[in-house]
Amino acid sequence: MLSIYITYNPSSELEQSLAMRLFTVGVAQGFRVYLPDRTFGPQLANETRNRIQMAEWVVCFSMGSLAESVHQELDYAFQTKHDRSRIIVVYDRVRNLEGPAVAHFSEFFFDANTMQVDELISQMLKTIGTRDRDTKERERLKSENKALKAFLLAGLGILAISALSSEPGDRPKKRSTTKKRTSKRRR
Repeated sequence: MLSIYITYNPSSELEQSLAMRLFTVGVAQGFRVYLPDRTFGPQLANETRNRIQMAEWVVCFSMGSLAESVHQELDYAFQTKHDRSRIIVVYDRVRNLEGPAVAHFSEFFFDANTMQVDELISQMLKTIGTRDRDTKERERLKSENKALKAFLLAGLGILAISALSSEPGDRPKKRSTTKKRTSKRRR
């Protein structure tokens, strides 16, 4: 059974919505899908560490600058998996992260206006492919890659719909980081 950890920028409503939709699609298909536990703020929670460890794949669709919490999750994924092909970051047109951390994952760029989804999926599967594995492992990965391909196609489809339905120049909305206060009326 395919197991995937999906991370997203907490300040981006679009990324959070995409992650939640992918979570729903993945669970409906019988995959084990994990999301970050950000109950205690931007620090990497023990539950998030456990979820990353349990997942075979870590996926991030990034539409804006990566938040510190996402950096921590990607770094931790690399520390535990030791395989950058198991950590996939899909950028919306441009790289949102610089520095040595980019060597810790497989990065892809998607522009819904100019790129064919099949082209990107082929590129992804070639990068995360089955080379350098023994025969038994290669067969297992071929089956796993079919499921992963379907999952990634769903993510790219949601991303494409969002990109094509927005006005030119629109960027993802930022969620407010301040919590609304609720007042209780005393009677």
